[in-house]
Amino acid sequence: MKNFMGMDGFIWFMGVVEDHNDPEQIGRVRVRCLGIHTEDKETLPTEDLPWAMIMMPTTSSSISQLGHSPSGLLKGSWVMGFFRDGEGCQEPVIMGSFHGYPVERPNTDLGFCDPSGTHPAEINEPDTSRLARGDKRSKLFVSKQENLSKDAHPSHPIAWGGTWDTMSIPYNARYPFNKVQQTESGHVIELDDTPNGERINIQHMSGSFIEMHPDGSIRILNKGVQEVLIEKDHNEHVKSNYNIYVGGKATIKAEDNIDIESTKDVRVKCVNFRVDASSVIDLNGGKEIDADAPIINLN
Repeated sequence: MKNFMGMDGFIWFMGVVEDHNDPEQIGRVRVRCLGIHTEDKETLPTEDLPWAMIMMPTTSSSISQLGHSPSGLLKGSWVMGFFRDGEGCQEPVIMGSFHGYPVERPNTDLGFCDPSGTHPAEINEPDTSRLARGDKRSKLFVSKQENLSKDAHPSHPIAWGGTWDTMSIPYNARYPFNKVQQTESGHVIELDDTPNGERINIQHMSGSFIEMHPDGSIRILNKGVQEVLIEKDHNEHVKSNYNIYVGGKATIKAEDNIDIESTKDVRVKCVNFRVDASSVIDLNGGKEIDADAPIINLN
């Protein structure tokens, strides 16, 4: 028995992904291999290229819907692999992909490129994410600046004429410290180890993000509706000031008692102060006011 993988020769290849829409949905891609396949798509159309399996890392279990699904390869990705059927060259396996430095737009009439011409998105610069390179021309960084300048003012009003100040943007990434995962729609995850600029950023294509700053501060920008459903207790402990500003109406409803306690004054500023009590209003633990009174004067 010598005609099995590992005993019948090893043929490796470099190539370009031309299709990643696997009908079996197991992460396969079609790859045109240098020296094995022609660039003439009339002679060898993309749809006639063999499907290549992806060799996932050992950190991905790749079974029972667990691990990373699918791979991150896109049309236009340069990859390296081998043929598990040896000289038959019909069962490619991809081991990894390469960053490059594209200098011109591809000719989509030929093979060895993204047939749609979408990738590479930029030329005359590395394929490495601009966020990873500390390049503030990144569309994601510019989007964050625009969202903060539009939705967050230098200072925000609080009760009784006070304000709280907006935090500055802590992005100060330097290559090679910022590890970035970025998708084609615009989602991004940054794990930034830049000295004195360490951050974690999770950002949605809409502009919503959660960012942890070098000093441990956390900023959340929500571009849509926020809904939090809690099945059990919800406890918060704030060691300093706690400010809330609502641009619209604020309501609180409880099915049980609402208790408010302060070691100092409780101040309320409003136009009209209304209390709708079903029995009496109890002041100072004994002084009662008739709840049916149309107007309550506490002077």
